[in-house]
Amino acid sequence: MVVYADGATIANNAAVESGYILKLNNGAANSTSYAINGGSNKVTIPSGTWVHFFAKANVTDKTVDVKITNGSTVLYSGKESINGDNATLGGINYNAGRYQSVFKLDNIDVYTAAQLADDDIEISTPTVTDGTLTFSITNNTAVAYNAGNIVVASYDDSGALAGVVVKDAVTVAAAPYPGVKDHGTTENITATVSSDNWKIMFWDGMNTMKPVGDVITPAPVVPAP
Repeated sequence: MVVYADGATIANNAAVESGYILKLNNGAANSTSYAINGGSNKVTIPSGTWVHFFAKANVTDKTVDVKITNGSTVLYSGKESINGDNATLGGINYNAGRYQSVFKLDNIDVYTAAQLADDDIEISTPTVTDGTLTFSITNNTAVAYNAGNIVVASYDDSGALAGVVVKDAVTVAAAPYPGVKDHGTTENITATVSSDNWKIMFWDGMNTMKPVGDVITPAPVVPAP
């Protein structure tokens, strides 16, 4: 299967050897292993299974970010070089083997750069209203995101710990349209805080307390000139 660039030469019953954005080549009968873009990277795609392909082309550096998932399982994630100087989408070509070849293709969506999400995981700026801190975690990927245990700690004016709220095992489901802006899955988080001095921490568990994300603190107050 080949996603080729505009202007590429596509011949009947022949492999696409140049001018492609994404190419998966299976060189053996009944094999589930596919070479990606003619390089050494390979992906195993289970036979008889629907999988999701996400390809984000960078027209400037001539690369493509590729993610292939089977439900919640990531089969491949990496950056590949585009073959040729053109990264503008041309179409899709499928060159099947002569025997025992079955291929199904469904739900093709094409987006501009402006329609794609900026980050895989987006965390909103926290707000505090009447002692309740609120923020959201948005998952823009094809697999569920494990945010771990979310710990919200409050501190008094002297810096001493004044209160702790723990949200156990927070998981954000996969996005229905992975990679697309405003189509991610969002989990809203609320916690009671006792002051305007607080921290949000993401840990893998309460026993190990290993960080799995950046610490979030209030934005500094800039004095008026």
